[in-house]
Amino acid sequence: MGKFQVIDADISKFFDTIPHDKLLELVAKRVVDKNILKLIRMWLKAPVVEEGEDGKKRYLGNDQGTPQGGVMTPPTQ
Repeated sequence: MGKFQVIDADISKFFDTIPHDKLLELVAKRVVDKNILKLIRMWLKAPVVEEGEDGKKRYLGNDQGTPQGGVMTPPTQ
């Protein structure tokens, strides 16, 4: 009987590190509609709103990553 190896990998932060410019460059190779590309760019640039323990809202945004569970994130099982 053969041997098997199981490798457990955690990619939980993978979607936080996707560079927007590289992602948009790759999407533009498949999508030619400028309006759709603009919409995707807007989704990526939309800030994430978090409410701190003090009740104050913080608006987070940067040039990389897609929010997990957002419309741009593939479903996970």
